[in-house]
Amino acid sequence: MDYLDFAASVNNQGVTALLLGDRIGAFGFFKGAWEALSDGIAYCGFLPNDKVDPSINKALRVSDVPFVPVSTAAFEGAAVRQGEAASFTFQKPFAFNTGLELVEEHREIYKAVILLNLAMLYHKESGLNDIYEKTALELYGYSLEVLKCAVHLDCSNVLIATLNNKAQIFFQRHEVERTTESLEKLSQSLGNALREGFKGLEDADIDGLLLNVHCQRALVCAPGA
Repeated sequence: MDYLDFAASVNNQGVTALLLGDRIGAFGFFKGAWEALSDGIAYCGFLPNDKVDPSINKALRVSDVPFVPVSTAAFEGAAVRQGEAASFTFQKPFAFNTGLELVEEHREIYKAVILLNLAMLYHKESGLNDIYEKTALELYGYSLEVLKCAVHLDCSNVLIATLNNKAQIFFQRHEVERTTESLEKLSQSLGNALREGFKGLEDADIDGLLLNVHCQRALVCAPGA
């Protein structure tokens, strides 16, 4: 097993851990997958295991892309009311489709996927610790930087999820300028993807993203915002 397949397998064990409600274990797996990709090694303290939760395999069977978001009971997307606007945070971790060949050319994109998974873990806990929110924001930023190097592979679902969640942190902080800038980027990326027949996210997730774009942009642009 080469290091790309190894990293994908370890990442998927992290998603399985989330399905079992084990966030600490998931963090360890995601961190291990990141290290494998960063160092180009096939061993980083974890033994690869092809046994993943059936719901992961179900999500992957209907996909022809290397990575897809997976719904978990402990780690789902959340929509909550914030004053006059709704706030949807994307919280579905991405699993790798190990039935497809992973290639060296897309190594940076795979790293962005794992960065997003790590960021969502911190974001989920950020209500209890402001340091977690800061870490999540930094990881979202790193993921976006890596995605700028994306070539010849559709990673719209990762880009859109990352842009959305970064915008939600700014929105919760009442940082109007940064929220507006992030929502504009989200609107543009989501609009482009939908015009091209985007199928990388479930309809309910797209509805939540559109809710953010329309409601939050109207709120932050309102007089006196």
